[in-house]
Amino acid sequence: MIQTLRESLTAARQAAKLNLLPGLLLQGILAVFLIAYLTHDGTRNLLANVAQLKQESGLVFTFISYLLAGGLLPELLRIAFFQKFRVTKDNLWRFFTSGIIWGCMGLLVDFFYRYQASWFGSGNDFQTVALKLFVDQFI
Repeated sequence: MIQTLRESLTAARQAAKLNLLPGLLLQGILAVFLIAYLTHDGTRNLLANVAQLKQESGLVFTFISYLLAGGLLPELLRIAFFQKFRVTKDNLWRFFTSGIIWGCMGLLVDFFYRYQASWFGSGNDFQTVALKLFVDQFI
C-alpha cells in the first residue's frame, strides 16, 4: 500500500503527539543529569566511578548498558505511558528480543569507536576530533 504525503504527515503528527510526554521526560532527566554534573561534586564522582567501571568491565558493561537503555527503558516508558502500568507478556517478549539486539548493537558501536581510537588516536585536539567526526558521520 502506497501512502500519500498527507497520510504520512498525519501519521507522523500522531506519533509525535503520542511520544511527546515520554520524550519530554527523557529530556528532563538528561537536563537534571547535566545540571547535577556541572554543579555537584558527588555527581561528577559518581559518573567518574561509572567510567572506571566501564574501563574495568569492558564489553560486559557495554552490552548491559545498551540492553537497559535500548531494551528496558523503552518498555518501562511504554508500560507507564501507554499501558497504565500494566505489564504484559508482550512487554517481556519485546524486552528480551529487542534488548539482545540493542546489546549486540552496543558491542558493534563500542568496537567501532575503539577502532577509531586506534586509527586516529584518543586525543581531543581538533584534527583528531574532525577525523573521527568525518568517519562517524559520512563513511
